[in-house]
Amino acid sequence: MKRSTQPMATLNKPVDEPLVRQAQRYLRTSPYMPLRALSCELDNGVLTVRGRVPSFYHKQLAFAELTRQLYGCEIIDMIEVILPNKSTHPKRSASVVARRPSRWPVGE
Repeated sequence: MKRSTQPMATLNKPVDEPLVRQAQRYLRTSPYMPLRALSCELDNGVLTVRGRVPSFYHKQLAFAELTRQLYGCEIIDMIEVILPNKSTHPKRSASVVARRPSRWPVGE
């Protein structure tokens, strides 16, 4: 029986490339817009996911779904969470927040 003298990464390359395409396809077709901007790359059989998302929910969603899609592949999560600037969100009116029904007793 002959043993191959090629490095393991070279032997796995044809198998690994479809994994990258599969991960990129999932991200590009995701119903969640922030996930579409993420990128992934493969190095020595390890998939690295990079990019920015507006919430930890999106970060967890991307990592969980890629883990499910690419079962058995090691994935490094390099996704950054960039929280939205508070000044860009409209403030609630104080009267809406503090309003209570008139049937509630005020003194009790």
